[in-house]
Amino acid sequence: MERVTTTRVMDLRFAALLLDGAIVSLAALLVPSDFELEAGGDPRSSYLSLAGYAVLISICYRVPFEGLLGWTPGKKIFGIRVINERTGRRPGLFRALLRTLLRPLDGPFGLYLPGWLAAMLSDRRKRLGDWVAGTVVVGESVPAASRSDAPDRGRLEEERAVQARQAAGRQGERMVSDRLLRLPELGHYYVFSGLRDERARGVGDIDHLVVGPSGLVLIETKADRGTLTLRDDGPILVNGEPLHRDAVTQARRQMFALDAFLALPDARFRPASSAGEALGARGRHWLLCFPRARRRRAAEPAGERVGKQVSTLPELLQRVRAYDPVLDLRTVDLLAAKVAEYYGKGPDAGPSGRGTP
Repeated sequence: MERVTTTRVMDLRFAALLLDGAIVSLAALLVPSDFELEAGGDPRSSYLSLAGYAVLISICYRVPFEGLLGWTPGKKIFGIRVINERTGRRPGLFRALLRTLLRPLDGPFGLYLPGWLAAMLSDRRKRLGDWVAGTVVVGESVPAASRSDAPDRGRLEEERAVQARQAAGRQGERMVSDRLLRLPELGHYYVFSGLRDERARGVGDIDHLVVGPSGLVLIETKADRGTLTLRDDGPILVNGEPLHRDAVTQARRQMFALDAFLALPDARFRPASSAGEALGARGRHWLLCFPRARRRRAAEPAGERVGKQVSTLPELLQRVRAYDPVLDLRTVDLLAAKVAEYYGKGPDAGPSGRGTP
């Protein structure tokens, strides 16, 4: 059975406090006869001497035990210990001394109300002495779920990472979609988002597709956050690290799937010419958009070729509109209609005053 540590041990700490207090009190009562009340002596002087001796005993009792071992006899019996909060190891003599010297502030007159309140208001149940000394009291061995019943931590962490990437991806796609919806106000463009082709296995959804005078512009969204480094002789880097997936290969596969659609006989929209032939090589484009990233400011001549196919959000519309026109407006309408028919999904936005093509 696995063992874990916890700071939720206030009941055990109180029991250990009573036991350690009893030990210290017993040792204080066994002081030399000089501290005993004598006939005619000043009781206050004797009591103060006895109290001072008790404090000294408490320091000599707690500091070596807690500093060198992490526990006093009372803590050991009830299965709790003191550790350095930063390292998780024994606190050492200096931290143990600080912790002990501040004990009167946690429990003036023997009442531990300030210390108890401070601990209950702390996530890690730290009293005032723990805050100053940088220590924390933990359970020495609290049973956890057996290994067979406990969830696989590695698998859970991986699932959380996947979910985080998916959530970031959805947010990035929304950011790009919102920006692309402005295109029809700037020209004769149709904007499609989330196109799925069940016939093209292993390709995945097309995040965004723009149909306009320049032909087809396929836009793949990558939600990686950070600084882009573009090199023609290597992968696209974000914060110096390669992307989680090969985005260039992914975009090219989706472009090939579009080419397969354009080659279909029912994709013809000009006499004796398929859509693919009409578009030609100059009418097919793909872009990788990083809406949550920024380009490195330094000049990168080695990344010029790759850089033409990578865009950040502020420059996206400008990049889409910069391609040379190859289609007239009527052909753009026909091509958008074929795209909507093939994928079974109309455009999210079209030229002003138009509905679905």
